[in-house]
Amino acid sequence: FRSYAINNAPTISYVPVPEPEHDDFSSEPTTYTQLLASIRSVTKLKAMQHLVTTYADRFDAVHVAAAVTRLPHLLRYRPADLVDRSEQVVVQTPGLPRLRRKHGAQLRSVSSAVATELAAGLDALLPAHAKHFFPRQAACTIWAFGELRRAGVIDRMASLPDVLLAVTRDGMEPLRVHGHGVDFAQLLQGLAKLEHADPQLLQPLCGLLAGRLASLQPRELQMAAWGLAALGVTDADLFNRIAAELCKSGTTFLLPAGLAAVFQAFAKAGVRRPDLMERLAGSMIGQALLLAPQDVATTLWACSRLRFRHAQLFAVLGDSLTRCLASCSDLEVSSALEALARLRYHHAPLLDAVAASILAESAIGAEPEPLARVIFAYGSLGAAGPRHEQLVAALAAALGRRMPVVRADTLGKACVGLEAFGFREE
Repeated sequence: FRSYAINNAPTISYVPVPEPEHDDFSSEPTTYTQLLASIRSVTKLKAMQHLVTTYADRFDAVHVAAAVTRLPHLLRYRPADLVDRSEQVVVQTPGLPRLRRKHGAQLRSVSSAVATELAAGLDALLPAHAKHFFPRQAACTIWAFGELRRAGVIDRMASLPDVLLAVTRDGMEPLRVHGHGVDFAQLLQGLAKLEHADPQLLQPLCGLLAGRLASLQPRELQMAAWGLAALGVTDADLFNRIAAELCKSGTTFLLPAGLAAVFQAFAKAGVRRPDLMERLAGSMIGQALLLAPQDVATTLWACSRLRFRHAQLFAVLGDSLTRCLASCSDLEVSSALEALARLRYHHAPLLDAVAASILAESAIGAEPEPLARVIFAYGSLGAAGPRHEQLVAALAAALGRRMPVVRADTLGKACVGLEAFGFREE
């Protein structure tokens, strides 16, 4: 019999394989699809600037729309204006960025300059290509320019009338035939951030949206509701139908920012839907560790406007704000405190933490409005004790130094809080 030996110690040798000569992501694009792939995969503004300046003569409508849509994702903010969520979030949540921007975050100077130049160049290219847009590309373009305006990159979108023609010509026929739920959502959100509230555009757009609500996903419903409210639409029937769809589809998969946006939208529209608010509150309580200060302040403001009371939600929101107090802005803290005061909810740990934080400052440099809000909150909530009295006295002194620029309504708000502590007009 022939016997065979078994090699129990195999060796592995690695054979280097040369990179392909024309890789879509590491070399210059040579074909239509490679150029489109390069635009969609670019990660830096300088690389996008190179593609736009070098290959602009090869761009068609698809390339221009892709470049515009990619641009907001390439903006870079100052490191001091970013907060790492990884210390609070145990499990990374899909769709939730690791870095959270603080209120009033500023772009890096180089990023702002390059983005402004790129946006101007793409804005100039749009009129020649917009007539070939489908609603999908028009919606992405308007949404992207809305994001750029919100970030302070641009002041206005000069090509907006040309891009809007891609969806409004022939009585909204392109949007009626080819539009999807995400197109309506992005259009409304982009128009809101561009502050383009044209009644002749909004009326037929709202009519089409009402007929498509059943096909919209929860996030699309949230974006549409926020956009409508920001544009000044207060149609109670439309908002009630949006609420019904959200209740039907559920709010479980909306992130805290989206939940806060729905609260804000219904508060601005003045439409009270307790059933929807209960669902939103439950979803927000379940994502307590993902809450950002802006989500807390927005939700509490909306609850005070809608006169919606939910003790467990308020406790969770107050705890969240207490945990991240160091990264909160004056406006976020003061807005949340004023809303809690109007809701008559006394969150003792938050009040103590805010008092300790302000008194630890060498000088109080806040603007008059936040100062008045905090004074009002402590007075309205009946906060007592030497520490709170010391805080209110310090805030009143800081407000007194800014008296020449204090508005009458701001002063009146502060006086309400000061009277509760026994302060008089003198």
